[in-house]
Amino acid sequence: MLAGGVLAGGVSLCAVADRRVSLALLCAGCLGLGTYPSNHWAITQTLAGPLAAGRWTSLQNGIGNLSGIAAAWLTGTAVERTHSFSPAFALAGLAALMGASMWGAVVAAVEQVPWRKRAWE
Repeated sequence: MLAGGVLAGGVSLCAVADRRVSLALLCAGCLGLGTYPSNHWAITQTLAGPLAAGRWTSLQNGIGNLSGIAAAWLTGTAVERTHSFSPAFALAGLAALMGASMWGAVVAAVEQVPWRKRAWE
């Protein structure tokens, strides 16, 4: 579900000349990406388990928010240099496709990581 949702989001960023096709791809991408957040956080909490869920999700969310800074900067730079949003959309699509491939190839079984319990807990 995660890889498919992110893949749909990446494919929706394809540059097409027809506005109707572009709108259809954008809607399909948004629908696909809609499957992502709830599954993503459920998997994160499952992997972390009860001892590390809060720390893991806060660290993951904090680092993930850095992409908002990087994406805005990259988009502005690309538009300033090319006077077009096409390179920005291509970079976003590439990032989504890389993310989908990572979910599909790297994340194996979704089961709790066996954390060693610290003595003071």
